[in-house]
Amino acid sequence: MVLPRWGIVTTADAPVSLLIAHAAHHLVAGAGEVHLYLDNAPEAAEDLAPLRCLPGVRVTVADRAWWRGQGRRRPRLHQVRQTHNATAALAATGMDYLIHLDIDEFLWQWEPLAEELSLLPEGHFLKIGNIERVHAATDPGTDIFSPLFRLPEALVSGREAAEEDLRNGGLTRQGLTGHSSGKAASPAGLGYTAGIHRPRLSARRGGLYPRHRLSESATILHFDGVTPRDWLHKLLRKGEALERDPQSPAAEERARQVAALMACGPDLAAALALYDRLKRLDPAREATWRGEGRVIEVPFDPAGAIAELLPGHVADLSRDGYDRWLASTKGDVFARFGMPVGG
Repeated sequence: MVLPRWGIVTTADAPVSLLIAHAAHHLVAGAGEVHLYLDNAPEAAEDLAPLRCLPGVRVTVADRAWWRGQGRRRPRLHQVRQTHNATAALAATGMDYLIHLDIDEFLWQWEPLAEELSLLPEGHFLKIGNIERVHAATDPGTDIFSPLFRLPEALVSGREAAEEDLRNGGLTRQGLTGHSSGKAASPAGLGYTAGIHRPRLSARRGGLYPRHRLSESATILHFDGVTPRDWLHKLLRKGEALERDPQSPAAEERARQVAALMACGPDLAAALALYDRLKRLDPAREATWRGEGRVIEVPFDPAGAIAELLPGHVADLSRDGYDRWLASTKGDVFARFGMPVGG
């Protein structure tokens, strides 16, 4: 039996090292295509050369000039750019299914995804749940990737709210700082419109969703910020969006996180302490959560995937390396809030 082929699509603004790690991980995991839409080109065009060497990778530099070539202005909202690009990739792909991921989301399979996709009724999409990275008490924090992940509370106890959601004033939902909505493997060739978390049957506002099944073979590893400063950057950008338009899309817990960050003022140490309070486990809580099954360790090795596909290539996957990129490209966002990105 010929199994369905699958790929991924991502719209990203990230250092090339993370783009390579993301693409290499998914190619080694079985993706036949990786569609990367870059919000901004790297300073040196040759930096993309290793990425373009990877088999099945399609790189589109979707900067303002590219959007003008599409006959429209570059949408201000990241979500609008994401759905436009993912829908275009879904229409153009040679794969049977395409998974729409953020750059800080990675598919992890314990059984082959293709086998599960082969069992889907025609027209259905596969909903893939997600878990979220937390830091173990002994995590040195030197790399952007680490293996400990928090399960949504509903998967552990069946409850919609975790105890920590109440203790921290609603800064998390189901124990997570990010979403618990999962992502979708959407069927290609049916004219579906890709969404952030699931496809629609058409582009019409309020359009209906196709039917789906829940994955029993895979989950999404969500880092919700690959470094603490990256998480702060996400919140600052969301804060700017909410200032421009209070109706801008934001989950309640995300809006509360933004408010908590704003309460820190320009104090970077206080802002980083907020991250640690929500995402770093002390030894006692880590031991309890491991025993209760609230956290699991995942064998996750993007560096190994890079070594397999690009022998000899050295990708900087360190926290310091990422934060240097953040300071050089996004320092203005921190500056607008009077917050230093370094220190």
